[in-house]
Amino acid sequence: MIRTTARNAFIQGFERTPVSTQRFDEAQQLVAPQQPRRLMSLKEVLTHIPVSKTTWYDGIKKGIYPKGYNLGGRRVGWRSTDIDTLVAKLTGEV
Repeated sequence: MIRTTARNAFIQGFERTPVSTQRFDEAQQLVAPQQPRRLMSLKEVLTHIPVSKTTWYDGIKKGIYPKGYNLGGRRVGWRSTDIDTLVAKLTGEV
């Protein structure tokens, strides 16, 4: 026997609610073009922005390039969205 709780009543009401497939498709199209966010290593970053490591770290100190995120130990990662934005800004696409 299932106890009728507020949660169960909500779920049962939700299951009975008709779903508009058109709205679902529209929402999926809005979300689909976005690339998943991930962290990039310095090596990956420097393939997108052709500068030396020294120039990259000097640019971080000067505020030209985004700061990385400490991943533990001596590893640092940069968000791919930050790097994509930087590349677009440097190439004049933004």
